Amino acid sequence: MKQDLIKAAAYFRRACDLGQRLGCDNFARHNYYFAKDNTRAKEYFKKACDMGSVLDLGADANKCRQVCDMYDILK
Repeated sequence: MKQDLIKAAAYFRRACDLGQRLGCDNFARHNYYFAKDNTRAKEYFKKACDMGSVLDLGADANKCRQVCDMYDILK
């Protein structure tokens, strides 16, 4: 199971590096919940938050708020 988490984290980070907000969100959550690396989680929650304006996301606005809230908690 651990190997799958490591592989998933690599894909999440790659998606984030390619500009995908959901990849940044998933990589941040991986770091927060599994790797217990709040510094890295904060960095990627911030990236995800910065990538999506609540006004631009429509139905996804609640998810954007949650990501930005997680960043606010960790800063």
